[in-house]
Amino acid sequence: MGRNSAQPKVGQDIQLKPDIGDRLQPGGLPWLNILLILDALRNMEELELEPQNIAQHILKLEDVILRELEALSTQSPQLDLKIAPPQNSQRRGPHITIRMARDRAEEVYEQLVEKGIFTSFDEWGLRLSPRPHNGEQDICLAIRALGEALIELEYNRLDPSWYPVQ
Repeated sequence: MGRNSAQPKVGQDIQLKPDIGDRLQPGGLPWLNILLILDALRNMEELELEPQNIAQHILKLEDVILRELEALSTQSPQLDLKIAPPQNSQRRGPHITIRMARDRAEEVYEQLVEKGIFTSFDEWGLRLSPRPHNGEQDICLAIRALGEALIELEYNRLDPSWYPVQ
């Protein structure tokens, strides 16, 4: 059996994958992922995009996200959001996290998906991750839609269902 034959379960014993075909697959390089990376690099070359320029673009968009979130809380005091990233753009990761309970973040995520805005969420909250093809106008529209979704869902920073005690 290859290394991909078993699937570990958290807090449980390792289980064999149910499909015999899956169990017999040998371990090895994830070729699909490698080919996707190569394709992305070719596209960057054709569009004359340098990794450094992309990184600067993303950092600028993150600054726009923070600025728009601050404007959102000024316009609607009920939307005083807890933001997780450092203000220093050089110390930030690839996304801005709005702190909230996971189930509430999922509700907001679903509302935004219905509007064609794609975010993500985890146990820390809702994550906003700009992409190289996004522009400042995209970010402003997304933050406006986020504010509408939060109001629809009756967001309240003091409500423990939004911020469970940890």
